[in-house]
Amino acid sequence: MLFYPIIGDGTYYNNIYLRGFYPREGVTDFEGPNAGARTITANNIHYEIDGRQDICLSSLVQGNYGDPIYDRYLSSVPSIRENATLRYEHLLSRLSFVAHRNASWPETLKLTRIWITEVSNRAVLDLGKPNTDPEVLVFEEPHDKEFEVYHNAEGLTLATSPASAAIAGAMIEPDHDFKLKVEFNTGEIRTIDRVYIGTGANGRTINIKGDDPTGTTYDDIIKRGRHYMIDIRFNNLDITTTVVPGAWNDVTVGEETGWW
Repeated sequence: MLFYPIIGDGTYYNNIYLRGFYPREGVTDFEGPNAGARTITANNIHYEIDGRQDICLSSLVQGNYGDPIYDRYLSSVPSIRENATLRYEHLLSRLSFVAHRNASWPETLKLTRIWITEVSNRAVLDLGKPNTDPEVLVFEEPHDKEFEVYHNAEGLTLATSPASAAIAGAMIEPDHDFKLKVEFNTGEIRTIDRVYIGTGANGRTINIKGDDPTGTTYDDIIKRGRHYMIDIRFNNLDITTTVVPGAWNDVTVGEETGWW
């Protein structure tokens, strides 16, 4: 049974608005008397994440007594039916990682951990804003957290060519700088703050966010709803990376299957 509010003589009706969000887990008040409680205040939802959570928001659907959502959903007119459908969009950027070495890198030097660093873990989702609004999901300062995305105590023996499946992954705030940190079985830790984007003549070394030394910003780098395969290459002089942008679901997942 469906209920809609009715006003006046039946020529005007109040609308009902429906919107969905995901996930329910992680919703929490950060501070104050309700800290830790699952609450929605003034259309705002507070999330605390660690890189393993996706955050999604649906389109806004509305209807009323004279124009029910259900009737619109069953319409034969595509535009009417589309506007009565809850369509969810990813609001984070998705990263996955592969790793390999060149012949000069010692085979005994193994990869034990990967972190994403200088990120924020607290975000506020505003149900009152459209999905297209860049402030529909806002991450709080400071960006001083680390997400551990790979941990292998025995160490991963690096192959001399990229693996076909990702060894790790995470979902993070789009449009913001971040760095990578890797650890080896010797205990040595190194930080990676620049990546190589693209291939061939269009390849360029730029900040992970997407700004190159000339000040040009590339809009297809670390954007929300996109997936980025990060290939970490170890050689005797340095650690380099290649990022390949793509659609959200265009990756074969390796041992971290539970994260997706």
